[in-house]
Amino acid sequence: MARLIARLWYAPGSRIVSVDLLQKRLTENLGCTVEKLETGAEMPVLRVTAPAHLLLRIENHDSIAMEASDIASQIDAGGGRNPAADKLRGCTRRIDIGAEPETDPDSDTVRPILTGLTSGLDAVLEDCVHGRLTLAQRPKKSLMQKLLGR
Repeated sequence: MARLIARLWYAPGSRIVSVDLLQKRLTENLGCTVEKLETGAEMPVLRVTAPAHLLLRIENHDSIAMEASDIASQIDAGGGRNPAADKLRGCTRRIDIGAEPETDPDSDTVRPILTGLTSGLDAVLEDCVHGRLTLAQRPKKSLMQKLLGR
């Protein structure tokens, strides 16, 4: 059974990040083997089978922005302003990442995937296993610019 190991919080740019664009990013830019699983839900799930075993689901319902804002408020209540909290306030979409219980987001196979997606989406990475937030390194080009060849 897969458990939630990480969540990527982001604000879409001029276009919504679709399952197809996410699949392209994972295969072409991050070297993953990926298959799309039709689950009957509104959004298909992507299953990464190599170099790690992960399940990714894009969450784009209306409550995402409220959840992100709530997390930012909890961070602020802990003491002062935080860049991750500031960025979370603008997030309206999320990618939930599940894996087998023994999977560690810091492992040598998972970390490059999470880092690549975080940077490509200019996102905030929430490591649900270790309880920490990481901001994306400012990408040279946005995911959309890379995919569109600009």
